[in-house]
Amino acid sequence: MSRIVRWAKLPEDPTEADEQRLAETKGLEAMLEALPEAAEAVGATEELRALLEQEYTERLERLHSTGVEGEENAEEQESDSEGELRLRLLRVKRSAVISLRDRNEIDDTVLRHVQSHIDLEELRLTRTLGEPE
Repeated sequence: MSRIVRWAKLPEDPTEADEQRLAETKGLEAMLEALPEAAEAVGATEELRALLEQEYTERLERLHSTGVEGEENAEEQESDSEGELRLRLLRVKRSAVISLRDRNEIDDTVLRHVQSHIDLEELRLTRTLGEPE
């Protein structure tokens, strides 16, 4: 929210919150759909695939029930295959959210907000994996 809007004490745009929920929902659904193929591509174990499926499903359920996705636990250390798999799935999420904007289902503000969270998670994962920035 901009400083001017806060200063003027204008109410938040309810459509922005709805668009944010839509973007997060569609992003998580796209990640879940891409999970089996992405897991196979990085050689992830069935246990890892099941763990991520459970995590993303729980985040999606939390989003449906509370309207808030919640953040992943950034303290956990991922194996290389888990980190690679998460990166692939974040790219899927980014693509799904961009598609929503391209179809005018969300606006640029919501896109930038969701992308900033994706960017931070990608940065964390690339640092964990030791890839160059």
